[in-house]
Amino acid sequence: MKIPLRIIEGKIFVNTAIMAHRYHIGLGQAEFIVDTGSSETFISEGTAVKLNIPIGKLPFEKHVKMAGSTLELLKMSDATLFFKNDENKSEKIELPFIHVMQATKKDIQSRTAAQSYPSILGTDFLIKNKFSLIFTPHKNIAYLERE
Repeated sequence: MKIPLRIIEGKIFVNTAIMAHRYHIGLGQAEFIVDTGSSETFISEGTAVKLNIPIGKLPFEKHVKMAGSTLELLKMSDATLFFKNDENKSEKIELPFIHVMQATKKDIQSRTAAQSYPSILGTDFLIKNKFSLIFTPHKNIAYLERE
């Protein structure tokens, strides 16, 4: 099974649908950057706002550094991600949890910056779900492949 990815300006993108019944999220659309330099997968604050994820109700998990800022990762339980495979069929991946990122500082400048960060699909997701990343940028080829 292959999940096609898009390469834009050297970055690898994948579109998903996210569902989390516990938080009243039914198939909201999200875009992730596949980032092998990140050990954490998370939904950005901007995407969380767009999907109406109740950030204030999510428990704090830990702090992380990104682009020189300290950010909070909150824990959203029981989420499902849906990806389109190379046969245009939906691939469902159930997650016991996914992190949601938010700014540590609550001033407008910090919140605005945090909302501009992308959602990240990190190596934790690739490893847990047994995906290989195939990336041949000079041929504009990128996809996730599962054993």
